[in-house]
Amino acid sequence: MKVEQYSNMCLEDGIYLMRLVECDPNQRSAKEDQMILLKWEEEDSKTSVWDRLVVAPSAAWKLAQLWVALGGSADDEVGDLPAFAAMLVQRANSKVAVYAKLYADEWQGKKRNKIGEYLTDETGKVLQGAQGRSPF
Repeated sequence: MKVEQYSNMCLEDGIYLMRLVECDPNQRSAKEDQMILLKWEEEDSKTSVWDRLVVAPSAAWKLAQLWVALGGSADDEVGDLPAFAAMLVQRANSKVAVYAKLYADEWQGKKRNKIGEYLTDETGKVLQGAQGRSPF
Protein backbone atom coordinates (compact mmCIF):
# COMPACT_ATOMS: atom_id res chain seq x y z
CA MET A 1 0.00 0.00 0.00
CA LYS A 2 1.34 3.42 -0.89
CA VAL A 3 1.34 5.72 2.12
CA GLU A 4 0.49 9.28 1.32
CA GLN A 5 1.77 11.43 4.16
CA TYR A 6 -0.82 14.13 3.74
CA SER A 7 -4.48 14.28 2.83
CA ASN A 8 -6.15 17.07 0.94
CA MET A 9 -7.14 18.55 4.30
CA CYS A 10 -6.38 18.27 8.01
CA LEU A 11 -9.33 17.77 10.35
CA GLU A 12 -9.63 19.58 13.66
CA ASP A 13 -8.76 17.64 16.80
CA GLY A 14 -11.77 15.59 17.82
CA ILE A 15 -13.72 12.35 17.66
CA TYR A 16 -14.56 10.98 14.21
CA LEU A 17 -16.12 7.87 12.73
CA MET A 18 -13.45 6.31 10.56
CA ARG A 19 -14.03 3.69 7.85
CA LEU A 20 -11.29 1.23 6.98
CA VAL A 21 -10.15 1.59 3.38
CA GLU A 22 -7.05 -0.64 3.38
CA CYS A 23 -5.26 -2.91 5.81
CA ASP A 24 -1.76 -4.20 5.08
CA PRO A 25 -0.36 -6.53 7.78
CA ASN A 26 2.86 -7.18 5.86
CA GLN A 27 4.76 -3.98 6.60
CA ARG A 28 7.98 -3.70 8.65
CA SER A 29 8.99 -1.03 11.12
CA ALA A 30 12.43 0.59 11.14
CA LYS A 31 13.44 -2.07 13.70
CA GLU A 32 12.11 -4.79 11.36
CA ASP A 33 9.15 -5.62 13.61
CA GLN A 34 5.91 -6.61 11.90
CA MET A 35 3.70 -3.59 11.37
CA ILE A 36 0.05 -3.29 10.36
CA LEU A 37 -0.57 -0.30 8.11
CA LEU A 38 -4.16 0.94 8.22
CA LYS A 39 -5.68 3.52 5.91
CA TRP A 40 -8.85 5.07 7.35
CA GLU A 41 -11.25 7.54 5.77
CA GLU A 42 -13.31 9.97 7.82
CA GLU A 43 -16.97 9.36 7.06
CA ASP A 44 -18.15 12.90 6.19
CA SER A 45 -15.13 14.66 4.69
CA LYS A 46 -13.51 11.55 3.16
CA THR A 47 -10.17 12.70 4.62
CA SER A 48 -7.61 9.88 4.73
CA VAL A 49 -5.70 9.08 7.90
CA TRP A 50 -2.97 6.44 8.18
CA ASP A 51 -2.06 4.53 11.31
CA ARG A 52 0.89 2.21 11.78
CA LEU A 53 0.51 -0.43 14.46
CA VAL A 54 3.76 -2.15 15.39
CA VAL A 55 3.36 -5.75 16.51
CA ALA A 56 5.66 -5.48 19.53
CA PRO A 57 5.16 -5.64 23.32
CA SER A 58 5.83 -1.89 23.60
CA ALA A 59 2.88 -1.12 21.30
CA ALA A 60 0.50 -3.87 22.44
CA TRP A 61 -1.65 -1.26 24.23
CA LYS A 62 -2.73 0.28 20.91
CA LEU A 63 -3.38 -3.12 19.33
CA ALA A 64 -5.58 -3.96 22.33
CA GLN A 65 -7.32 -0.58 22.10
CA LEU A 66 -8.25 -1.22 18.46
CA TRP A 67 -9.35 -4.78 19.34
CA VAL A 68 -11.82 -3.44 21.93
CA ALA A 69 -12.99 -0.65 19.56
CA LEU A 70 -13.73 -3.35 16.98
CA GLY A 71 -16.02 -5.14 19.44
CA GLY A 72 -13.53 -7.45 21.13
CA SER A 73 -13.13 -7.75 24.87
CA ALA A 74 -10.13 -7.25 27.13
CA ASP A 75 -10.96 -10.72 28.47
CA ASP A 76 -10.66 -12.48 25.08
CA GLU A 77 -8.07 -15.22 24.77
CA VAL A 78 -5.84 -14.03 21.95
CA GLY A 79 -2.71 -16.18 22.12
CA ASP A 80 0.74 -14.75 21.47
CA LEU A 81 1.34 -11.36 19.84
CA PRO A 82 1.62 -12.59 16.21
CA ALA A 83 -1.59 -14.63 16.59
CA PHE A 84 -3.32 -11.63 18.14
CA ALA A 85 -2.19 -9.41 15.26
CA ALA A 86 -3.63 -11.89 12.74
CA MET A 87 -6.96 -11.95 14.62
CA LEU A 88 -6.95 -8.14 14.79
CA VAL A 89 -6.46 -7.83 11.03
CA GLN A 90 -9.30 -10.30 10.40
CA ARG A 91 -11.62 -8.40 12.75
CA ALA A 92 -10.64 -5.00 11.28
CA ASN A 93 -11.45 -6.23 7.78
CA SER A 94 -14.86 -7.45 8.90
CA LYS A 95 -16.12 -4.43 10.92
CA VAL A 96 -14.47 -1.66 8.91
CA ALA A 97 -15.60 1.35 11.00
CA VAL A 98 -14.48 2.64 14.39
CA TYR A 99 -14.53 5.88 16.34
CA ALA A 100 -11.13 7.46 16.77
CA LYS A 101 -9.73 10.49 18.55
CA LEU A 102 -7.74 12.46 15.98
CA TYR A 103 -5.19 15.17 16.53
CA ALA A 104 -3.22 17.33 14.14
CA ASP A 105 0.51 16.73 13.93
CA GLU A 106 3.09 18.73 12.02
CA TRP A 107 5.71 16.88 10.00
CA GLN A 108 8.15 18.52 7.62
CA GLY A 109 6.25 21.79 7.93
CA LYS A 110 2.86 20.35 6.98
CA LYS A 111 -0.10 19.32 9.11
CA ARG A 112 -1.54 15.83 9.05
CA ASN A 113 -3.96 13.90 11.21
CA LYS A 114 -2.88 11.10 13.53
CA ILE A 115 -4.95 8.68 15.54
CA GLY A 116 -4.34 9.16 19.23
CA GLU A 117 -6.90 6.69 20.50
CA TYR A 118 -9.43 4.15 19.29
CA LEU A 119 -12.81 4.22 21.05
CA THR A 120 -15.70 1.83 21.51
CA ASP A 121 -18.89 2.70 19.61
CA GLU A 122 -20.63 3.72 22.84
CA THR A 123 -17.82 5.99 24.02
CA GLY A 124 -17.24 7.41 20.53
CA LYS A 125 -20.89 8.35 20.05
CA VAL A 126 -21.08 10.06 23.45
CA LEU A 127 -17.84 12.01 23.00
CA GLN A 128 -18.60 12.93 19.39
CA GLY A 129 -22.02 14.22 20.44
CA ALA A 130 -20.46 16.33 23.20
CA GLN A 131 -17.91 18.01 20.92
CA GLY A 132 -18.27 21.75 20.74
CA ARG A 133 -20.67 21.96 23.65
CA SER A 134 -19.61 23.57 26.88
CA PRO A 135 -20.07 21.40 29.97
CA PHE A 136 -21.06 24.57 31.93
